[in-house]
Amino acid sequence: MFCRSNECPKEFFDELDEICETAGIRFKQFELAPPDAKSAVQIVGGQSAFERVRGLVAENKLRCVGSYPAALQALSRVAPNARVTEREVWELVLRNLLRERSEDQSGVEYDLDKAYNAACRIGAVMALSGLREISRGQESIGLPSVREFFPDETPEYESRQRAADYAQRLLMVPRGEGSEFREEHVQEWLAALALADTSLERLQPILSKDGKPIQRYQGVMFLLHRISRRDEVRDWIKELHGGVPPARGPIVRTRFPLKRAGRGGMCLRAAVRGFDYG
Repeated sequence: MFCRSNECPKEFFDELDEICETAGIRFKQFELAPPDAKSAVQIVGGQSAFERVRGLVAENKLRCVGSYPAALQALSRVAPNARVTEREVWELVLRNLLRERSEDQSGVEYDLDKAYNAACRIGAVMALSGLREISRGQESIGLPSVREFFPDETPEYESRQRAADYAQRLLMVPRGEGSEFREEHVQEWLAALALADTSLERLQPILSKDGKPIQRYQGVMFLLHRISRRDEVRDWIKELHGGVPPARGPIVRTRFPLKRAGRGGMCLRAAVRGFDYG
């Protein structure tokens, strides 16, 4: 079995371990090692590019992203001596992902900036409402569609709807009667990037209850602690977790009734009025 550790519940591993022990089989877990220097040279396209990327990592204190091939590829396209933050690196990674997948859509062209903004909105609504799936356009299956994530009173409504449909096509795959993100961590990164400018006043009632973090938002809080543009948000998340940076918890997804999904969407709209697609 090959998966991200935070995408598989701990209970599943515990039960699998117990089954293997009963059967007299040793259950082993392995982790992929980060790329070494030789592999990184190949990832970024040569020794000179590697030296440039290594300089960017050192100058901008980006060691936290240096072990991710996608981040190294993104940095290989950044000018030497540029100032770049971790948030900007991951934004580049996700924009590159959209660009690469759009190249596979022969005969279809669309504004990737609009698709990226729409994808952030979709990721945020799904992460904060706990949705795993959304509708692929059918109206009878009890799942919300991306079109419900964009209020029809907003300017450029039709343009944003088309961008949302295109983002869904690029980043999501069929699952049962609906569709889900191909990679669940991409969904959380999009959500965190959508909320990076959101004020503490708006985030507190969404991410916490009675002074405690809500568990299903653990992944989003882990990312926000790293990339939020607001110092007070990062400090609050740390304080909420006992004065230490939050760990990345398991991704929690469920199939919500439409009413609850709609409430999640309303909470998000209240939280991100200042977001470009809010």
